[in-house]
Amino acid sequence: MANNCGCNCPCQFDGVKLEPFRWPESARMIPMLLLPSQQVKKGTIMGELTAQPGVYGPYDPAATNGLQTPKLIAGYDMETDSNGCFAACCGSIVPFMFGGSAPGYYTGVFKITDLNTTPAVLQAALSLPGFAYLYEGTISNGVIRMF
Repeated sequence: MANNCGCNCPCQFDGVKLEPFRWPESARMIPMLLLPSQQVKKGTIMGELTAQPGVYGPYDPAATNGLQTPKLIAGYDMETDSNGCFAACCGSIVPFMFGGSAPGYYTGVFKITDLNTTPAVLQAALSLPGFAYLYEGTISNGVIRMF
């Protein structure tokens, strides 16, 4: 999916990265595109659209378009306009964003309280193989480890 990143995006970022709780040197990120007209907070669990590989949206256990399978965790607050243009394309607020992509974690260890999710949604994501598991603590105040 090509983005028409033409500098008409609102810029509303704090620019602060979601930091892994343990072993940050082993956490890994990949670039992702977002669906148009999205506001995603860092720590949001993301699913990938089946029909558009590389394009992500917030994980939704009830979806049937690929978003029902958790894949990544958003590393930063992100916003796209109606063209799928990242707000950061308009300036250098979050300098890593270029070409319409932003990073999402596919491995790492995170405090659940740092994630932007509810216990019920997180439980649904953790129940699926290949995403993450409860490493320690409880579903509302523990630590998850992504594979």
